[in-house]
Amino acid sequence: MARTKKEEKKIGNYFIESDEYIFIPSGCTVLDCVLGGGYPMGRISNIIGDSSTNKTGLSIEVMANFRKKFPDGLIWYQDAEASFDVDYAMVIGLPNDERTFVIDDVRGINKTYELMLEATEMASKDDVAGLYVLDTLDGLLPEGEDGELSAGYDAAQRAKLINSLITKINGRVEESNLHLMIVSQIRDNVGGYGPKHTVSGGNALRFYASQRLWLTQKKQLERTIRKIDKVYGILVNAMCKKNKIGLPFRDCNFPVIFNYGIDDMFACLDWLKSVSGGLDEIGVEAKDIKDYAEEITVGKNEEAQKKVREVTIRIWNEVEAGFLPKVSKYS
Repeated sequence: MARTKKEEKKIGNYFIESDEYIFIPSGCTVLDCVLGGGYPMGRISNIIGDSSTNKTGLSIEVMANFRKKFPDGLIWYQDAEASFDVDYAMVIGLPNDERTFVIDDVRGINKTYELMLEATEMASKDDVAGLYVLDTLDGLLPEGEDGELSAGYDAAQRAKLINSLITKINGRVEESNLHLMIVSQIRDNVGGYGPKHTVSGGNALRFYASQRLWLTQKKQLERTIRKIDKVYGILVNAMCKKNKIGLPFRDCNFPVIFNYGIDDMFACLDWLKSVSGGLDEIGVEAKDIKDYAEEITVGKNEEAQKKVREVTIRIWNEVEAGFLPKVSKYS
């Protein structure tokens, strides 16, 4: 039996580019590598983290990159926590146009399903691309018979309703030209069994999400100006514990700068520093990567930035290919 082009590409190297997926860039090249190319259209992703781990910031950068890739696409951002700062979001990239819809008055589970269903219907594969961000799943609540949010409910009831929401919308997302990003907060796993942290809302998202990205704040970034020490950003670790697009259990670190977002160039150069010979093609010493990243970013040296990204992706793929079997077991 002749092998298809897609089957040939997956033998020995999972990371060769194909036409199977259309990706939305994350805003961080190394994170795109971790994800297997970015966030795929027609799939669900789950961003998980504690407070101050850049969950909302990550979703804003995805919206900014979606708009660059799909100028006529539609964006829905549902703020289920009623804590979204639109002005700050626009500073770090939230598109401010008539095709971006910020929903800040909906927390009901049934109403959320209706909005998501409408989004998938509008984002048809042959017409309009779409991105729907729910921030966060933890903010959703059951509605009573009158449509008002339920004042009294138990966790099992809420989990059942959210499981139903995810199960029903999954097939619609897969048939559409839309990416659904769902943000979750971590919860302590009380009881002493299994992982230390978990998420609320039942188990459906664990099964239906194609990517589950766990964010952890590693440290605060500080600098001194005129003898005053202040925090100007954080260093975040992103671990993709589930990945149906690329290989799972890959991770990376990236700095998040307040009022700016992810420092893509430093994240690339810092990762290349960790790889044997990684910085050789860039021609930068390990001790100089911070200054070089700032130089080509502030100076908007697009040629140098492109080279850093290309070298990062190529070396990442070379390293990954080295860990994979060179032949298929059953062919």
